[in-house]
Amino acid sequence: MQSTFGPTPDDIAKIRQLGYEGWINEQLALPPTYHTPYIVEVKRDAAGNNIDPTYNYSDQDKFVFGNNATTPFARAAMGGEDQLRQRVAFALSEILVVSRRDANLEERPEGITHYYDTLLRHALGNYGDLLLDVAMHPAMGTYLSHAGNQKADPSIPRYPDENFARELMQLFTIGLWELNPDGSRKLDVHGEPIPTYDNGVITELARVFTGLYYDSPYGWGGGGWADEHFTKPMVMYA
Repeated sequence: MQSTFGPTPDDIAKIRQLGYEGWINEQLALPPTYHTPYIVEVKRDAAGNNIDPTYNYSDQDKFVFGNNATTPFARAAMGGEDQLRQRVAFALSEILVVSRRDANLEERPEGITHYYDTLLRHALGNYGDLLLDVAMHPAMGTYLSHAGNQKADPSIPRYPDENFARELMQLFTIGLWELNPDGSRKLDVHGEPIPTYDNGVITELARVFTGLYYDSPYGWGGGGWADEHFTKPMVMYA
């Protein structure tokens, strides 16, 4: 039940036929049902088959494009054959969160679906590979504000944004506290929980995520709001 969005009678019959291991192996072999192609089709309808990749089509109709970002999710959840991958990607989306409610992502349906497709691509793979692609994705760079993050200059003063670095440590990887094998917190000699890191670690990690910006012909700080700029990994400018 938890490995799908709701088994059909055919799904139950297949599990009985193949067994748990056989069903999982079959799911692992299925190609992903990606979400972005649906948004591209909506764009094609709006553009009369003449899509300009340098344009942000959601500027034409925020309602149509914004709300359609959720349609391919519903279609894949209800009708996709790759139910295990879809279910794992959904779980990942509740950990590695980006949101259309962010003002800068509300009108980026292609960026949102492309980000979700990144979760789908890695859902049954290596978590480290997923984290790298998530860190470099423009939707995450926008949501957790490390797109355009600059190195420190105390004379201004300016310091790297720590938002992504903090979430990477606290939510995406090791968490706040050292844990025992049973999930309980490890305690020091005074009976206090042992932290896994301190603010100094966050400050230093934030320095790693500077110099990244949208892969755009306008260069650093010069744009990145066309649809195509939200479907390519950010690049290092400095």
